[in-house]
Amino acid sequence: MPELFPFPTGILWAVEVKQSLVPKPSRGFHQALADLRPQAAFVVYPGEEAYPLAPGILATPLPQLMRRLWSLATQGGTSFPGKAG
Repeated sequence: MPELFPFPTGILWAVEVKQSLVPKPSRGFHQALADLRPQAAFVVYPGEEAYPLAPGILATPLPQLMRRLWSLATQGGTSFPGKAG
């Protein structure tokens, strides 16, 4: 099951954490995305690079996700990290 991060501005992120260097989102993660339609979806894994796993889902190392979170916080919640313009 994904972790959900609702922000005061109404932005919702879905995050699933994997230990594998070849992360694969669970069926429950895909179902949660379909039901909740978050603005961003991430699969955190212990690798070095961020890359798209599927449309709207980004595999990312934890430090990169934390930088995105910081960016969102410092921009007043106006950014939608993980979502292509």
